[in-house]
Amino acid sequence: KRWVGDIKNLRKDGSHYWLNSTIDPEYDYEGNHIGYISIRRDIADQKEVEILNASLEMKIEDRTKKLDIAKKEAELIMKSILIPVLITSVKERKILYANKYAELQYEMPMDEIIGMDMDELYSTDGQNVHLIHQMKTQGYIDNVEETFKTHSGKIFIALLSVVPIRYNNEDCYIGMVTDITKQKDAEEKVRNIQKHTRESIEYASLIQCALIPEDNIFQQYFKDYFVIWHPKDIVGGDIYLFEKLRNKDECLFMYIDCTGHGVPGAFVTMLVKAIERQVSALINNNSFIEVSPSWILSYFNKQIKKLLKQESKDSISNAG
Repeated sequence: KRWVGDIKNLRKDGSHYWLNSTIDPEYDYEGNHIGYISIRRDIADQKEVEILNASLEMKIEDRTKKLDIAKKEAELIMKSILIPVLITSVKERKILYANKYAELQYEMPMDEIIGMDMDELYSTDGQNVHLIHQMKTQGYIDNVEETFKTHSGKIFIALLSVVPIRYNNEDCYIGMVTDITKQKDAEEKVRNIQKHTRESIEYASLIQCALIPEDNIFQQYFKDYFVIWHPKDIVGGDIYLFEKLRNKDECLFMYIDCTGHGVPGAFVTMLVKAIERQVSALINNNSFIEVSPSWILSYFNKQIKKLLKQESKDSISNAG
């Protein structure tokens, strides 16, 4: 009978080649089987293509398996991320994927989130417009502060990050939101505390400014003068004092750097002003007292120690 098939032959150099062969039996005139007739066609190129195709199919199958494994691993990772994650279709703007933390954040079950129009999650009119514009112009969104709402209407503030990805052979966006509502509340409390503190210090500066002598008093004693007084922290420990004394040719000028900066220094200036008033009163009420810087400094030293209870080394106010 006729035989038709592909045969892999061996060359003399040891290499192989493929032939498509048709083999028929040959008979003589009396019907005796005397041999075979073979027609052969070289199909080496065809076989090479077939082998390549088979190899390619195996590679595609193997690659597909690996991609499926990688996809499952990626979804497992996204499920484990402790912030809401959503994947949306660029074309249809439908939510294709959500992790379990998205359920908690938006207070919606998974089956309602999947397939939901992304625009339904925005809290304010036109919110999606500037976000879409940023995606088109910049290509991504990085930690943009936005306001969102849950299914029950609860408002929360979050940092939004969005990047383009390929998901299920489709152009998509993956977005993550980090709820910073508590952080914003804490920041607001800190701002209120700072505002209250600053207002208190600014009001205290009015009191400290009241201790400063008016400029016109210098005109009575000096032909030329100028004053620059700028406390570093609204109030401070640097102060100058000026008092008229017993006659028109006698005055008391003090330029003082008190211990402490800001508010602590300003407190000390109040004590200094009180003692300076005592010194002025002593001088003005006694026309025979001999006034000198050393006498004034000695008096100051004793009075400051007395007011701050610094008579002993164990005093808690021994700071300078």
